[in-house]
Amino acid sequence: NVMVIKAPEKIIYRDINKPTLYLAGSTGGDNWRSYVEQELSEFYNILNPKSDKSYVHWEHNGLSISDLVLFYFDPDQSQNVSLLQLGLFVSRDNLFVCCPEGVEEKEHIDFVCSEFNIMAFKKLDELINHLKPKNNES
Repeated sequence: NVMVIKAPEKIIYRDINKPTLYLAGSTGGDNWRSYVEQELSEFYNILNPKSDKSYVHWEHNGLSISDLVLFYFDPDQSQNVSLLQLGLFVSRDNLFVCCPEGVEEKEHIDFVCSEFNIMAFKKLDELINHLKPKNNES
């Protein structure tokens, strides 16, 4: 049962038998969110904030209720809102960060991840593979 919820759809309509994964991070560039949805929606309810409009309350609510939060920082995009969100939720133990080479703020992001014991990855595929349930490997 694939469950992808996009802003501003109601978050309450999710599969309670699966954990919820929020897709935080860069909003432009290649469509990394669609790729993550394709790879992980079998295992998670996906909350995707990408929209033509800004839904600040939806995003904050989604970040607050999610079991896991995936942050992806695109080297070719502005990170302002993503950095703010990372700072707001940095003390939670459910964050996973992908910050590839070329991200202007990489040194700061890597430092924050190290200081707060956040799992950090250099490649999105490595992070996706980490989040896939291990018992489903063949």
